[in-house]
This record gives sequence, structure tokens and C-alpha cells, in this order.
Amino acid sequence: MKKSVSFAVEDHSQSDVISLDAEPLLYAPDSISPSPIPGYTRFKSSKYCAGNENAPPAAPQHTPIAKQSLEFTSQIPSKSILPTSKVNRSPSTTKSQSDCSIIKSQQKVCPKVEILAETTLADNVRAMTQKSDELYNSKLRRSRVSTVTPDADLPFGHSGLGSHVQNGTQLFSTRDTSTVSRIPVYGPRRFSKLSQMYKGDSGTHTNKFQVTKSEVENYEIICKLASSRYQSEDAVNLSGVRCTFWSLGESLKPGGLVKTFVVSAFCYSLFQKPNGHPDASKRHYFFSNISENLLKDIDEADQDVLARAFRRSSKARPLQRPDMLFFPTCFEDNWFVFVVDMKDRKYVMLDPLYNENDEFQEVVRERMRASFQYHWDKYVQADMDFSEYDFYYPLVPKLPTDNNTDSGIYAMMFIEHCMSPTSLLTSVFTPQDIANIRIKIANDLVFQPKNVGMKQRIIEYNLQDM
Repeated sequence: MKKSVSFAVEDHSQSDVISLDAEPLLYAPDSISPSPIPGYTRFKSSKYCAGNENAPPAAPQHTPIAKQSLEFTSQIPSKSILPTSKVNRSPSTTKSQSDCSIIKSQQKVCPKVEILAETTLADNVRAMTQKSDELYNSKLRRSRVSTVTPDADLPFGHSGLGSHVQNGTQLFSTRDTSTVSRIPVYGPRRFSKLSQMYKGDSGTHTNKFQVTKSEVENYEIICKLASSRYQSEDAVNLSGVRCTFWSLGESLKPGGLVKTFVVSAFCYSLFQKPNGHPDASKRHYFFSNISENLLKDIDEADQDVLARAFRRSSKARPLQRPDMLFFPTCFEDNWFVFVVDMKDRKYVMLDPLYNENDEFQEVVRERMRASFQYHWDKYVQADMDFSEYDFYYPLVPKLPTDNNTDSGIYAMMFIEHCMSPTSLLTSVFTPQDIANIRIKIANDLVFQPKNVGMKQRIIEYNLQDM
């Protein structure tokens, strides 16, 4: 079927218009009302819009709405528009000029916009990050202060969070306070030992301590200087802690039994590291001669040496404040480490040769405990309940059955790498690493930045002069 299409514009009939009285009507603003002017339709019919898809839409017809003041209103708002019939115009003023003047009078003057500052996205992110860090640190400080327990040995009014000052001198800083003065809420930590399946020697061994060619050459020169005319010169001198070429070379040569001077120099080198101060590491290292006097009878021990050791150590950080005290000990040519763990309230024995049930350990541990507690009460005079401490023997690397000369190397490794009784020292080194460890220790001691010994002997060594 064909559909007829007509493009003629139809005229509006009177049927599309609502007839109104001829009298002029007044309409309220914003009200919906019929068209006030006859002949104009408010809505176009569907017939008129048909067939005009390609033509732009016709402009909408606006219906003029007149406004008037209500009779009961006492004052006319300043912004209201009076009816056109009540506006007084001069004969020389046209209608368009009057409308423009009314519109201009109603417009507000917009102030000028001034740019005070400019910030980039990076600046905004940086500022928000800094604000977040400050908020986090403030909460952390409040929580830390609320959990601090004042120590009984500190002066009244001293919270333990600042620096201990005596006679105007700052003795130590406690920015990282220790927990040795109180037991954790959950109680002391329980220590566990590895199963037997993890103690085997199966698997491919890889050297954990790698050495360079220059380190090997320096090590060989040190061993040769031990028997040269320079053997009595100081190879290591760290603030008065000395070790000669003879002592260093004889101790660290392959199969050499470590001398007490080498262990003392090693302990002092740990103290002089950037994080080795007791205030930062919370660890005190005592020289081997202190342990030697602790093993003696009280009447035979050198009290001047022990008093000087305990009192001088307290100047760096009071002995009741650190977490661990290390006492390297040599007894009957066997080196072991006696550790007083104040944080976990334990006496820790690190022995590479003897076990807990061996007669050697049964003798030395009771001597060390009794002598340590006696001299602690005499020179430190701080109640730490040492009588309640138990002995603990963690799993450590053991010497081979045919080796009785490397115990000093084991002891120095225990001192450096034992951070707590739960430290797995068996994963740090093995007996196969001892040869390289000797080379490392020799180079580290001689070329320590603060060493003022005769290190130039190694640098300027000439084999023909020997």
C-alpha cells in the first residue's frame, strides 16, 4: 500500500486554540496557563511535525508572562520587575533602551580574581604524606610512652626515655629503650630446637664467606710477618687495645689456636662499628681476661680488673639496661661464650665442643654463674633476679672430632652473629667455612678504619726484604 505524503504547511485552525475573553488578564508568574494570544498554539500537532526530519527544529515559541505587585504587599522588592504598563518612560526614550537600563541595573559587578599561590600535584602528595607520617609518629610516641615502666634504679622523676645525666654529663642515650626491666605480658619466650632431620650434613655445601685474591695475599703476608723482625710491632691498635703481628699471625694461621689478645681486639672492633655501641646494639662485649678472673676463686681473682670492667662498661650504657652481656672464655684450650640474656632471663652457653651434659660444662657453668652474681652485686648493685635464670644450650655449629684448634674462631663468630637464643647459628657458617673466616677476620682487624697499627707493613711488603 502506498502512503500519501504532503509537504504543505498546514495552517492552524481555530480548533487548536482555546478561546479566551477579550479582556486583558493578569497571570501569576511561573503558572501554567493557556496561551493568552489567540491564534498561537501551546503545543504543535503531530501533523505539523511529520515529514520534517531533515529540517532543523523550529524555534520554540515563548509565551509572554506579565507580572504585577500583589495588593496586600506593603513594599515592592527592589529586584522585582514592574509591569510594563506602570513603567514611566520619557517621550525620547525607546523601549529597547529602557530594557537595557533595567538589565544593567540588575547585574552584579563581579570582583577580579587574584591567584594567590600555585601548587602542583607532587607538592600536594608530598604534603599529605608528611602529614600522615607526623600523625603516625605522634600516635607511636603516645603508645610507647604509655607502655614504659619506670625503673626502680633511676632517680625520681626520670622516666627512662631520655638521656641519663649525671653532674651535667650525658652518660648514655635510651632512644631505643630495652625491655630487660620487665617481663612481657605474654610471659618469657619459649625456645624450640630443630628436629634431627635438619641436623644432617646432606646437601651440597657452598662457601658462605667469599674471599678475594687481595685478601688472600694480605693474609699470607700477615702470617709471614708473625715470624719476621716486625713480629713485635702492633698490627692492630684500636684506642689502646693492641695485638702484635706475632699474636695475630699465630692465631689466625691455618690450625692456629686463637690468643686472648686477638679475641679482645675482635670484641673492641665490634664495639667501634657504626651500630656497635651498646646504646644502639644493646650488647656489651667483655674481654677474655674478665672471664678468666670469673673462673678463678673469689680470693684469687683480680678485683681491680673486675671492678674496672664493670664500672667502665656502665659509662657507655648501664649494665642493667642492655639485652645481652657477652663473656668470651678460654678454659683448658677450649673457647666458649657465656652470655647473660637479660631480655629472655637466661644464661646461654655457646660451646662448639662440649654439650650440656658433659663434665666440662657442668663445672664451668656453675663457676661462671656464682662468680658473676657475686661481682654483679658487689660492683653494679642492681637487683635483676639472676637466681631465677636457667641455663640454655642452643643449637650451634660443632667442631669436627679431629679438630681442637678452631674453637676460638667459632667463639668470635658466636659473639658477632648471636642476636638472641633463637638465632640459628648453624645457618650462618659451617666447619667448611673456617678457612675463609680466618682470612676475613685477619683483613677486617688490620684494615679496620680506626686501626692505627702498622698496617703499612702489609701494604709495602717486599718478599726480598724478608
